[in-house]
Amino acid sequence: KEGLGDTLLGVYIYGSIPLGTFHPEQSDIDIITLSTTPFTSAHCNQLKHIHQTLDDEYTYATQMEVIYLPVYDLGKQKDTINSYPTYANWNNGFNPSGKTNLDSVTLYQLKNKSLTLTGPDPNTFSYDITWKDIQSNMDYNLNTYWKRRSQNSDTFLNPEETVFGVLTLCRIQHTLEHQDIVSKEEAGRIALQTHDPKWHPLIQEALNLRLRPDTPSHFSSKSDRAKATVQFIQDQVEACNQKHGFKP
Repeated sequence: KEGLGDTLLGVYIYGSIPLGTFHPEQSDIDIITLSTTPFTSAHCNQLKHIHQTLDDEYTYATQMEVIYLPVYDLGKQKDTINSYPTYANWNNGFNPSGKTNLDSVTLYQLKNKSLTLTGPDPNTFSYDITWKDIQSNMDYNLNTYWKRRSQNSDTFLNPEETVFGVLTLCRIQHTLEHQDIVSKEEAGRIALQTHDPKWHPLIQEALNLRLRPDTPSHFSSKSDRAKATVQFIQDQVEACNQKHGFKP
């Protein structure tokens, strides 16, 4: 309110907090802030100052990832709207023209699985997200983003990348099967009941790394775990393509 005044329409939290799986040391705090007008340079200067102050004074402020968007751009294709401000500490903090990935999954969560800090009920927003929109997003994630990332096993020597890769693929598979979006953590637990048992050690490893990082590893080396992660990603991409008719 301090930065936007009467142009502020609403502030909404989505992601791990409303899904009930926020972990202070690992999770992002995902926020969408909506305005009734475009963001001026004066607004952006105020918002940059506010984020700098928050970063200095509050422990979890740097875990926020914030999208600032005029409400009339909600639901529009990314390439049809002007750039808008964003904040992400990992991406150089506040950016007055960030235009981050406001995809169909994010818009679905805003309408169906978010917390309203202030503003109108998100169900009243005029855009619609169809199942076809979600499928298209999953197709892109599988056959562009994850296909590219799984080409190099060294990426997954970092345990955080193993957690991200394994649990995200579990969530994509669950989304396609059940037409619902759950947390990565919940998707991992479900996958332990539904996936081929050969993948259970890796899925459990990812859950342990996220929830109980001091648990002894199921793998003899980080290299073995990284290679298994790549194999899992590639296996899941192929399985989803075959079952849901996506073209590699």
